[in-house]
Formats: sequence, structure tokens, C-alpha cells
Amino acid sequence: MNFVKIAVIGALVAALCGCGFHLRGSQSDESLASLEMHTVSVVSKEPEIRHEVQSALQDRGFRVVQSAAQYTISIIDETIEEEGSPLESSLTIKTKSLQYNLAYRVFKAGANRSFRTQNISLSTYYTDDDVGELADGAYKEQVNESSRKNATQQIVDWMVHIVNRDLQ
Repeated sequence: MNFVKIAVIGALVAALCGCGFHLRGSQSDESLASLEMHTVSVVSKEPEIRHEVQSALQDRGFRVVQSAAQYTISIIDETIEEEGSPLESSLTIKTKSLQYNLAYRVFKAGANRSFRTQNISLSTYYTDDDVGELADGAYKEQVNESSRKNATQQIVDWMVHIVNRDLQ
């Protein structure tokens, strides 16, 4: 009986070693695909976000073109909304929130295929005491730029994922 167990365990170990499972390892997204071989165009009515996404794609290794691209990123909407609400406490402290929203969709040429619309939503909360009334406008602009950079990075990461998925 003991011999049978050892034989079965030995057969399982030999089978696992022979299949190459242990050699798979983990590969980074960039090692799976040479991103420079893929062309991407960016469409947006807002030139600031279009330029930011194009630059980030180029920095990651994609070739950015104006037309006849393998993939097209369409920025559907980019908004920043401000809301104010008092917190419940013995002192009424007025807080504000800035909500950055970006919606986009990726299309693949020749496949009549698009990927689902992606929505990025980032929120920041602050009080007037935090930034002061005079600095309020500058703070909003800083939050908008930071949110746009974060959203741009998420778009580029999604493109790397899509390209690698198409190659597999």
C-alpha cells in the first residue's frame, strides 16, 4: 500500500514537471507585446485631455497616429463638478467636494469591435479652512490636473491590457 502511494505521488510530480507549469512565471504587460508595433489614435473634443493621453501613450511605447490606427480611444465626456454640504456637528463646517468624471471607449479597427465604455470617477473633499477663499480656484485647478493625470494613466493601463489580450 505504501509503495502505491509513493508511485502515485511520483507520477503526479513527474506529470507537473513535464507540463511546464512551473516555467510559466509572471510576465509584465510590456514583455508580452511590443507596444510600438501598435498604432493608437485619440479622439476628444477637449484638446487638453487628448494631448495628455497621446503623450502618455507615447511614453509607454505606443505609436500615436491621427488616422488609420489599429485602436481608437474616444473620450466621450470629461467633467468636474463641485458640491458643498454642511457636516453634522456642534459647529457647522462647510465642506466641498470636487468630483472628476471621465468616460471613454476603445474601438478596434477592422473588427467592428468596441470595448465597453469605461468610467473613471475621482473625488476630493476639502473645507474652506483648508485652502482659503482666495486659493479655492487654484486648488480646484490643481485637483483637476491631478485627476486628469490619474485618469490618463488608467487609460494607458487599459490599452496595454487590451493589446495583450488581443495577442493571446
